Order: sequence, then structure tokens, then C-alpha cells
Amino acid sequence: MADKIVMGYWDCPFCQTKKIKGTLQDCPNCGATRTKDVRFYMDQDITYLSEEDAKSKGKGADWMCTWCRSFNSASAVKCKNCGAERDDKSYDYFERQEQKEKNHAASMTSGGGTKEQANIRSERKAFNIGKLILSMLFLIAIITGIVSLFLPKTKNLTVSAVSWRYNIEIEKYREVEESDWYLPADGTLIRTAREIHHYDEVLDYYERVAKTRDVIDGYDESTSYSDNGDGTFTEHTTRTPRYKTETYYEEEPVYRDVPVYQTKYYYTIWRWMHERDVTTTANDKNPFYGDVVLGENEREGRRSEEYNVTGFTKRKGKEKTYDVPAEIWNEVFPDHTYKVKIQGSKILELK
Repeated sequence: MADKIVMGYWDCPFCQTKKIKGTLQDCPNCGATRTKDVRFYMDQDITYLSEEDAKSKGKGADWMCTWCRSFNSASAVKCKNCGAERDDKSYDYFERQEQKEKNHAASMTSGGGTKEQANIRSERKAFNIGKLILSMLFLIAIITGIVSLFLPKTKNLTVSAVSWRYNIEIEKYREVEESDWYLPADGTLIRTAREIHHYDEVLDYYERVAKTRDVIDGYDESTSYSDNGDGTFTEHTTRTPRYKTETYYEEEPVYRDVPVYQTKYYYTIWRWMHERDVTTTANDKNPFYGDVVLGENEREGRRSEEYNVTGFTKRKGKEKTYDVPAEIWNEVFPDHTYKVKIQGSKILELK
């Protein structure tokens, strides 16, 4: 919908004549030219400009002559009152209104009670900024504390005991029963069976399902006005769609699971399996692997070594056992204090 031009009005500050048409720049009663402090307003009974008059408007806000302070139409290049040409210092209607608002705000903040309110706002702003900074510092402290729990720490460790554990896994070659969807080349078949390998989704039928959606049910119109700065206003009409919820139906597919059968093989096969461990452990500095006596169809598997140091980092602290590499374990002895780098339950480095 096209915008319409509405007549604006102003009041003469000299003879107090009210409701002068905005298209007039001189007071029809006293002849005074509209001054820089005049502001346009709309009447309750809206008057629309004719199409011909509206075309002459909308060219921009009136400008004020820097010499005689008279307002002129945007299309004028010379002041109708004194004949002076428009220059860069000639501000328009809106610039004047903006300047008035700034001057008003400055005068308000320079007043007694208002200045006190401004101080209160300033103090409140500073207080809020302080609260924000404290909150951020508290959050940083929490994050730093959490991170520090997982970072390596250098401490003095008084060793109270050392220990070690050596282990040899023993494997045995034995025949075991297994099943799979194929028969290994070295497997001996026992039996086969048709079993479910997986399921396929198959379309079974279509189901009518009710759904909802929002559709336009009409439009709501709203009107707003903007000051053109030339004694007129523009009426803007906005159409906002109004919606309603409607129900509709769709056919949706419904699937069922259909089992797919394949042949499964049950067989025996010879495998190296974990049989037992040969473990040696003690609280001394003389680690060794135990003697291995292999039985029929047996072999040695993986060997592993574990070294531990028990001690405390505080004089009255609780003892704790740490995992250590062999090269560190070889350098530490009970009843001695060492500077070590610790991370969790591990000693990473001997200082």
C-alpha cells in the first residue's frame, strides 16, 4: 500500500497563533517567519495532501539560513527571506532538532538533582563493572585450580619402601570351539546352521498421519507516521500476516524388519591361549624373573615389569604408592628424600 503525505502544523512563537499549516513558512496572523525552534506536529483530524501537493513535497527537510535564521524548502537554493545562498553551514530541520535534544540533555546533567542522579548512575556502572571483574577472576581461579590438578608438580618425596613385580605369561596350544559366517582354512567343521545374519527394512504399508501447519488467515494493518521536516508527515501502512493452524494428512510409509538368513559355521581350531602366569614380586632392590617350567604344548608369552615407590610428600602426610620407570627406580632407596616431578600416581622425573 502506497504511503500518503499528511499535513503537519506549527505554532507561531510570536503571536501564539496555533495550528498553522506546515506548508506555510510565515505566520498568516502576524507575518513572522517560522523560527529555528519551531517543531511540527500532527492534528488529531488527519488531513491528506492532494496528489499534486504531495508531489511538491518529499524532496527533503527544510533548511535554515545561516544569516537570517529563516527556514526554506529543500528545493530552494537561496533564502526566500534575505536572498542569501545556501551554504555548508545551513543545517536542516532534523539537524536542528538533534542539536536541541543534545543541548537539553547537557542542561539536564548540569542541574543539581540530575547531576546527583548522573553520579549515582556512574557509581552503579562502576559497581557492576567491579562485580563482572570479580566474577571473571573467580571463574579463572576455578579453571586454574582444575587444570593444576592434572599438571605435573615438583615435590620432595621421602621414600619409605620400594617394590617390584615381574611377570611371564604362559600360553598353551589347545583346541577350542568357535563359530563364524565362514570356515577358516585350518578349522575342522563340526556342523552348520541357517541363522539370522541381519535384518532388512521392507515397506509394509502406508499410514495416514494427521499433521498441522500455519497458514495465512488474513492481514492486520498498522499505521505509523514519520516527520518529513518540511511541514508534512508521511503515513506508513504496514500489513502483517495473521496465521491460523490447520490440520492436514499425509501418507507415511511403515516398514517391517525381515530377517536375512545365512549359513553359520561351527568348528574347532587350534589356538595359543593364555594358560597361567609366573609372577615374582618383593619389596627390595633385587628383581628377577621366576623359573619357567613348560608343560606339553606350552610356550612363554609376553614378559612385563612393574616398579613402584611408596613414600610421602609431607612430614605428616599419608603414604602413597607411585608407578615409576625402571631408570628412576634404580636411583631411589628407602629412607632418602628426592625432588621428583609427579603427575597423578606416576613419577615422571628425578631432579
